[in-house]
Amino acid sequence: MDFPKPVNAVSAISNGLWEAEERADLLPMPSYRCEYVRNWVEVKLRWNLSVDSREVSAIRSLGC
Repeated sequence: MDFPKPVNAVSAISNGLWEAEERADLLPMPSYRCEYVRNWVEVKLRWNLSVDSREVSAIRSLGC
């Protein structure tokens, strides 16, 4: 199966802010959230990465 290569470009300042926070608590603007979550889940599945309970809760709360 061929997966798209999602890229989320951010400035160096924004990237630094992400590192200081829990990723499960950070989301892009509402109009892009579901697309962002879909891309994020695809990457997790493709690389067989684990998902912790906070991540699962964050995904479920969005209703995407």
